[in-house]
Amino acid sequence: MLGRLGVVSLAVSVLAGLVALAGCSEGPSGPGGAGSPTGSPSSAPDPAVLDWVGKACTAHDSLLNLPRTSLTIDSAFSERERPELVRHLAALRDRFQAARTTLDGLRPAPVPGGDDLIAVELAPLDKSLAELNEFVENARVFPSDGMEAVFALAQVEAVTFERDTAGVRRVLDTNPVLAAAYRQNDECLVPEPTSS
Repeated sequence: MLGRLGVVSLAVSVLAGLVALAGCSEGPSGPGGAGSPTGSPSSAPDPAVLDWVGKACTAHDSLLNLPRTSLTIDSAFSERERPELVRHLAALRDRFQAARTTLDGLRPAPVPGGDDLIAVELAPLDKSLAELNEFVENARVFPSDGMEAVFALAQVEAVTFERDTAGVRRVLDTNPVLAAAYRQNDECLVPEPTSS
């Protein structure tokens, strides 16, 4: 009986060691994660591709620290506050437009899948820009009693903006050279694997 227990104990130890080794060989993000090699792990990405990827990853920086206003838009809104409200909403919209212009200027991409990445990044920006443009126009023409809603909806649109990280991940998963450059650029954060 004691001999059999020793064999079981040894088998459990060996199995635990194999599991630990398997975990180490998957890379920092687990199987299929951002850290697992998908292309030629020994070749460094082209510096031009690394630079391009860095620009793509920082294009949304204009959305950090969005403009603030001291305006309190409520039912007591007065017409003399309208120009300041329009300026504030236009400033919000312009931040989104700056991100869009930066991304659009990165085409054509110097790496396979790069244009697909830009298209994925532009889709939610275009949606928010359309909404913000509408709010700026509404702020110019709506009656005073509608300003509270225009202001609130524009603020919500701006602060709840989200990139399509699942779409970014799908593009990276199918373009190993782009994914390698993305992983190696300090400006880029590789999205978690998609669940599909």
